[in-house]
Amino acid sequence: MFYLLLGGMILFLAVSVCFLVRLCLLKNALRRSAGELREIRKEIEENRILKMETGDRDLEVLLEEINDTLHEIRREKTDFIRREKEFQRQIEDISHDLRTPLTSILGYLKLMDTENMSWEEQEDFLVIQ
Repeated sequence: MFYLLLGGMILFLAVSVCFLVRLCLLKNALRRSAGELREIRKEIEENRILKMETGDRDLEVLLEEINDTLHEIRREKTDFIRREKEFQRQIEDISHDLRTPLTSILGYLKLMDTENMSWEEQEDFLVIQ
């Protein structure tokens, strides 16, 4: 009976040590991945991904999801920059489209003012233009 109890305790101790080693390995892998993720976040433009070989399928699925999220963030940032450049170009086009006729109008008004035209001459000038 004593040997049976001793054998059970040794088996329990061995299993506990195995689980403890596995837990420590997983914690170290998670710490490395967290540090790697911090580095990736600092340089998000680089096309880096998280890598961790733990043999644990659930953690691998989590890393795949994180990598997919990183990819999506990079794609969104690229789209944002593209849309921002397009918006800036449209603003420049609108500015040019407004500035050209306004410059012409200001030129006509300045010409009318400097020529000391009468009201009738100014009306004729505007109709002709």
